Amino acid sequence: MTLTARPTRQLEGFAEFGGAHVNCWIAAPSKAEAVARAETEVRAAAWIPETVDSVRSVTSKDYADDISGRDYFAQAIIDGVVIVFHTWPRGSNADSDLH
Repeated sequence: MTLTARPTRQLEGFAEFGGAHVNCWIAAPSKAEAVARAETEVRAAAWIPETVDSVRSVTSKDYADDISGRDYFAQAIIDGVVIVFHTWPRGSNADSDLH
């Protein structure tokens, strides 16, 4: 699942970030529960979820050729959740300045 989020003032480094695309791997029985858990985790990290950009169910077969994605998937099986923020600087364009 991918969300777009913006930082809250409670986030350390708030002034640096304009926003983030957030990739989420969530072990949940339904897509609705996965979205709710992802939004809760993003809020707990001092970000505000703005949009749910994509949601899909995945299996280990989806990561046969994607080493980094496979690692996140495997860790989510262990921990139940993995959240990865791809930020862009304040005042920048999300499509050209991702970090």
